[in-house]
Amino acid sequence: MEKVFTTYASRKGVSVSALRFLLDGSRVGAEDTPTSLELEDQDQIDCMLEQQGG
Repeated sequence: MEKVFTTYASRKGVSVSALRFLLDGSRVGAEDTPTSLELEDQDQIDCMLEQQGG
């Protein structure tokens, strides 16, 4: 998923390290693949900016 994350961050103008990607509330890592995540049509990966501090 690293290429997807990098492309998304580039298009949004932010650093990929500032973003967190989640699938059904669980973090998705760069090393994950659609197969390992058991992605199906219409599944959605959410993206959030990392929160610093409390």
